Amino acid sequence: MTLALYAFVTVSMLELGLYVPAIWRWRRFCVPVLIFLIAVVHGLVLSVLPPSVAAAILLIGIYRFVNLSRIPVQRLEPHFLKQSTQRTAAWLILSQFAVLWAWQVTDYLPIISQESVLIVAVLQLLAAAGLLFTTWEQLRKSKIPAATALLADRDLPTVSVCIPARDETADLNDCLNMLVASNYPKLEILVLDDLSHDNTPDIIKGFAHAGVRFVKGTEPPNGWLAKNWAYQQLFEQANGELILFCGVDVRQQPPTLRLLVQHLLTERKQMLCVTPVNKLSLTPKWKSKLIQPVRYAWEISLPRYRFRRPPVLSTYWLVQRKLLEKAGSFAAVHQMVTPESYFARQAAKTHDYRFICADATLELTSEKSWQEQWQTSVRTRYPQLHRRAELVLLVSLLQLMGIAMPPVLLLMAALTGAWLIALLSAATVFLHGLLYGILLRVTYSQKWRWSASFWPAALLDIYIRNYSLFAYEFGHVNWRGRDITFLSLHSKAER
Repeated sequence: MTLALYAFVTVSMLELGLYVPAIWRWRRFCVPVLIFLIAVVHGLVLSVLPPSVAAAILLIGIYRFVNLSRIPVQRLEPHFLKQSTQRTAAWLILSQFAVLWAWQVTDYLPIISQESVLIVAVLQLLAAAGLLFTTWEQLRKSKIPAATALLADRDLPTVSVCIPARDETADLNDCLNMLVASNYPKLEILVLDDLSHDNTPDIIKGFAHAGVRFVKGTEPPNGWLAKNWAYQQLFEQANGELILFCGVDVRQQPPTLRLLVQHLLTERKQMLCVTPVNKLSLTPKWKSKLIQPVRYAWEISLPRYRFRRPPVLSTYWLVQRKLLEKAGSFAAVHQMVTPESYFARQAAKTHDYRFICADATLELTSEKSWQEQWQTSVRTRYPQLHRRAELVLLVSLLQLMGIAMPPVLLLMAALTGAWLIALLSAATVFLHGLLYGILLRVTYSQKWRWSASFWPAALLDIYIRNYSLFAYEFGHVNWRGRDITFLSLHSKAER
């Protein structure tokens, strides 16, 4: 036992020593040796540990292997690669030492007692109640009131609607038909053809009679994400005082834009982000309950404003031109997967940002297929955690404990007659179902009574997040046919 622990400490120190500048230059040769040594030492340590402790050490160890494997693949620029992997290695090694220390301290104490399980059940219930309260509070603030008196046409600012399009056919046609029907008086519509391989340019030019401007896109410069470069080109061509960025899957009614602009002016905001109601015609109903509600929960159910990370979605956002200019335009976020989040943070610093959920008052809908929902989730999950493997591990563990453990505790407590624990766990399961049902109603505007039983689908998010990690670090993540995995996502704007 003592020899195994000494070997574990020694190899951990060798791993941290990899980041000494003189050794870092030889990282391609050192990493395979380190991975071999860590595997051998983990095998020795796991053989002498109790099963529960060994499982925790093994789980963290897997992420250590992943973190080291990132180095020879080198998806990030060398400076960011060293900074990122060193920080992750330190956190993971510290976590393993914490597990070993906790095991040593509690070696002669009952690790699992009814009192400790009761504490866990109480914490789970409090966490579920906290998420439910945050969701309710956010939704209460995200409703736009019906306009009592519309502003006169002369008092409205000019608006440029900017749409990047690549290989879009039927969606683009429907989107433009509804945009040109808008009753907004000072409207400019620009659509950028992002080097499409189909008849997208012809569709755009077909709306020239309705005032839609065709913008011919160019290849993104070195280091730019294609979507951000498309936004930048549209921004440079736009003339409006306000700029609306939206996807081709968005459908809006004639008064929608006018309501939003009036709300922005009367509330004196610099940026609005709107989450649309999703349609179900492209996705089987059971599949629709698996991905989008959890994606919305990531924005709505967390206390983001308290951490200066306001909720945001890229589907439909309205922003003042002066905010974009002051923040450095898209050149400041040319490598960010979610550039709109940066501008939202800038506006939120002065309380000039608002997140809005569409409803019957604000008729805005979107339609994504199952494949598009999956691709969007994979593209955004890992960058949302700043491309940090230790955060992926932490969030995954929290989700397992918060979502999977309550029904297990409920069953075990019922079988053993621990009725207080059973009651607390049942209440937690009920709150999770209620929360998921609310999210489904926001996402699809449908009745949630029976749909709430789909709440275990939130566990799919653990798989998506880890899949996103592996795709970015060792595979491919595509946006409209372009691989974005080799770009650094650690710009100042994102941090």
